[in-house]
Amino acid sequence: MLSGQHGWDWAATERRVQRRTCASRRRAVITKSHSCSGSLEQTRSRSWRFRKRWCDKLDKSTKVLIVGAFAGALTYGLGQVRAHRLERRVQELQTACVAEGEAEAKGQGTFSALANAFRGKLQCDPVELAKSGEHVGIQGQLAVAQRDVWRWSDWPFIVCIAILLACSLPWLWYFLLRRIRELREAITGK
Repeated sequence: MLSGQHGWDWAATERRVQRRTCASRRRAVITKSHSCSGSLEQTRSRSWRFRKRWCDKLDKSTKVLIVGAFAGALTYGLGQVRAHRLERRVQELQTACVAEGEAEAKGQGTFSALANAFRGKLQCDPVELAKSGEHVGIQGQLAVAQRDVWRWSDWPFIVCIAILLACSLPWLWYFLLRRIRELREAITGK
């Protein structure tokens, strides 16, 4: 190990320095991964503290009421998204129906007055088409889409209210039982 003018092996020193820097880099990588898991542990501890502070104090019927409110709101929101999609589909089909009617009017030529008298003009009102009988082609698609809109327009609100009422029954039951107990204790003088 001793060599050179001062009795020191410089190549061995460089190897040791390289080993130390590699080891310190490895430690830095390990420390970073530990810090990531540390933040995960902090998040877990924060959620545990939140749970102990708020959720454990609530009784079961209140938890059911809160979950029911969230489920009802989610159901209503998803139903409204579905209804909006169906309304947009009706608008797209109505635009296509109008475009098809205009294309037929341009392509008829000289016998257009006689053809309109026997066949009639293409109707593109979705409400009238849905109320009347069966139609084919773009009119049939438009009528079916409008019926779907009517069918879906009220369901989200009804289902939301039903979920909320069903989930509030336990809470109402225990609430009324507590009030009856308070009333009984007030009458008996306890």
